[in-house]
Amino acid sequence: MDFRREYANFTRGLDTKSIESKIEGVFLKLKLSESLVGNQIQFSSKSKIVNANIKYKDNYGHETLSAAKSVVQNGENVVLTFDYFYMNEYELEVNGYDFSNNTIENISVVQIDQTQFKESKDSPHGHLLDNSKMTITSNKNHEGGNVIKNALNSDVHSIFQSESYTNEGYGEVVVKTGTICLIDQFKFFSTIYDTKVLNNYTISYRSSENDDWKEIVNVGNNRSQTQNHIFKPVLATEFRIIVTKSTDNKIFLASIDIVKYSTIRTEILDLFTSTSLRRLASGVTQENIIALKERATFTEDYMRMLDIASDLIIDRDFIAPKVLKLDLKEITLINHIAFTNDRNILKGVIKYKDVAGNVCGRRLFWYPEDVINGVVRIGVEHPIIGKMRVLSKEVEILIYGADNVEFVEYKSLPLDGAFLTEEKDSEIEVKKCFLDGTHVEPLMALYEDTPIYGWCDPCYPGGAPRPIIDPLENNLLRLGDKNVDQYYRTSDFTSSGCADIKVFLPKEMFVGEVDLMSFFAGEIGHVNRFEILAEDIAASRLSWDENTHERHLVSLGFGERKNETNEYMITKLKPYYTDKIIVRIHDAKDNKARVNELRVFQYTTLDTEVDALFNDATYTSLKAGVTLETVRGLEVRALENGRFTKRLETAKTLLAGGTVTDSLESVAKNLTVEVPVDGVKVFNKIQISADNLPTSVEVVYSDALGVERRKVCDFVIEYFKSNSFVVLHLPVLCATKLEVVVNGVSAVNSINVNDMNFEAFLGEDSKVDLKRANLVSTHGKFNNLENLRDTSMTSYYTSDFFTDLGYTDVVLKFADLFLIDSMKVLSYRSKASGLVRQFKLLVKEPLTGELVELGDSGYSAKYVNSHREVKAVAPYLTNEVVLRVTEAENDWAIVNDVEIHKLTKNNF
Repeated sequence: MDFRREYANFTRGLDTKSIESKIEGVFLKLKLSESLVGNQIQFSSKSKIVNANIKYKDNYGHETLSAAKSVVQNGENVVLTFDYFYMNEYELEVNGYDFSNNTIENISVVQIDQTQFKESKDSPHGHLLDNSKMTITSNKNHEGGNVIKNALNSDVHSIFQSESYTNEGYGEVVVKTGTICLIDQFKFFSTIYDTKVLNNYTISYRSSENDDWKEIVNVGNNRSQTQNHIFKPVLATEFRIIVTKSTDNKIFLASIDIVKYSTIRTEILDLFTSTSLRRLASGVTQENIIALKERATFTEDYMRMLDIASDLIIDRDFIAPKVLKLDLKEITLINHIAFTNDRNILKGVIKYKDVAGNVCGRRLFWYPEDVINGVVRIGVEHPIIGKMRVLSKEVEILIYGADNVEFVEYKSLPLDGAFLTEEKDSEIEVKKCFLDGTHVEPLMALYEDTPIYGWCDPCYPGGAPRPIIDPLENNLLRLGDKNVDQYYRTSDFTSSGCADIKVFLPKEMFVGEVDLMSFFAGEIGHVNRFEILAEDIAASRLSWDENTHERHLVSLGFGERKNETNEYMITKLKPYYTDKIIVRIHDAKDNKARVNELRVFQYTTLDTEVDALFNDATYTSLKAGVTLETVRGLEVRALENGRFTKRLETAKTLLAGGTVTDSLESVAKNLTVEVPVDGVKVFNKIQISADNLPTSVEVVYSDALGVERRKVCDFVIEYFKSNSFVVLHLPVLCATKLEVVVNGVSAVNSINVNDMNFEAFLGEDSKVDLKRANLVSTHGKFNNLENLRDTSMTSYYTSDFFTDLGYTDVVLKFADLFLIDSMKVLSYRSKASGLVRQFKLLVKEPLTGELVELGDSGYSAKYVNSHREVKAVAPYLTNEVVLRVTEAENDWAIVNDVEIHKLTKNNF
């Protein structure tokens, strides 16, 4: 082995009492041709060797001083044994007798098999160390059943959760790997809950219990549960995590993975000028990349980096593709392609135009086992790559880096039967689909610090539920439960601009329609605009590329709320072949969406055929040649009271010589039905059975003040046991009198109104927590409304001048409904300007949206320097309260504190 050595310019003599002569020391500086792992150094010398030390630095500059564990001298041959070391440059100190007359020659590190310490081949398990051979300890005990060994098992739902380390100031976890080898990657996952995070921590290592800890990772302000640290290789037997800041000052660890160093990663990174992977290093050739591609056959990260290198060299050397065209006569569903293999292939791409007219290009990927008898076969039902699905009549295969490639064949799936021809079975049971959502809002908590999220395993019907999770967490499954009173809700998606609902369909199909229903009391969470996207199946099947799913989503159309309705927003789509769709919500009130129901329909030719009866989408006139037999032929294929019933009935009316409204006008009546109310009635749903479809429905009720409120409300048609009902989904109303006016019907058979428990809106505590309110001001000057939430009486909200309106409002919007009883206001400071003399208590009436005055403090010559209370004329059910200041010094207001009190069970 090549090395450079420099004798020190001095020889040191050490006095000793045990011998008459002196021990002399020789210092040598040496350098190996490459970094090596070893535990022995050998050399030749005629001197008597007594002991030795080595000093070296790791890849991070940490210095290690190691004394020889043994010295074996056989004549002139000397072998020094140390703890295992990993070094390139080192200093060797040798102590013995008579160095003045003799020298040290032929110094070398004793060669041992390096493969036991590092890898040079790819591995299907990614070179993970065996967790079953590891041991783990902590300076803190565990809480409950969250024992520390949970951090080493494969179940991320079982975690290690420590007691608080507040007293110590830090929490410590030590992992002993059970082996000694080179490590370059340390991964951990804290919990599945994003509220439990290790914020500030360090990771250190050591090669033996006698070594000092050496820090290699230092993290501050981390907010992620998952951390993957890749570092320069270190020789380690133990790792230590020191946590100095985390949720509740506790340690959370669901899993730990430690990865053995592989030279493949280093060799691949050497292709680039930096870890950003943006430029190739000088001198890199196609052969360098191909040789590494032949070795990297399992690890996706390696394959991704080599694909980047391939793209860069294609661009750098202007490598043109060889084009293989498929001879297609019509739209074909291709599920298999084959072409001859060539070792020099850098990249393969399939290029096609999908049925929506988008030109798509997908990188092809294959494993060595997919090359059979010199032919690359893509589309094998591969457990990792998946399957090929390309629906097009214009397809090309582009091969880069090799010219000696020929097209062999393609295979396709029959499209016969891919299109439904009847309405039956066209609706997909959403509750049987796998659902996933972004910005999922917690519904409940099993424990005080354990939020539950809708993306958990139970969202997959039939999947093994987590034993500790209540099925009620499955709010995503509410989208398909046909219960419009329940809903799926998202958290605030302001920062991302949208919230996605991903629907993994039970099979590949042509999607033709997606409908969404969104409503809630007070319009909170109303979805106003959403987009339907489909994943190009080819994207998810042809490559492991981690960004593929985001790049290849095809927009199929948009749905919008036309007015304040409680019915489905229908989105008819151009048929698209896929197995996954995304409902992307772009606009919802307060950027928090509530979705009550979601319907997904396969495309059926019946939809196109029914539309073809009419001249246009207004459905007011028929095309020439349409006959009653044609309509009846379509009726046979449609469901009774189904999606196509209304259009088919319209067609028959037009054939009979009438207009679209003839059948309704002939029986039009306005019928008023009084619903009995015993004291008060709380409700949010009215179900009507009538002889025919009404033209409109008006709700008339008297509120808690006895004032009549009325509004024409939107309705939906719902079906139960072959009967159809007109259903009004309303905000929660509290009525002392109720009437329903049904217009345009010959008779009303029944009206059913749901009953909600009045006492459910009574609170245990009178005072309402303003921290749960959304505060809005009409005249905010310094944007300091948040001061109303704190407990300080000296901080305040300041309005601007309100002489233009004569008042200023502070609106308090709450997530939950309650019966308001009173409001208290405080306005105080050392100067008079801005101090309040008079204010009013108003609430928003939920049906019409009108503001209702419940109380007035009255004008006072004295300022509101202590809390002044205004009692509501009557308890009013609402979730939106308004403080209206009508008189203040110099026509602007200072408000230090607002208290909202609700009716409780004790004072009811």
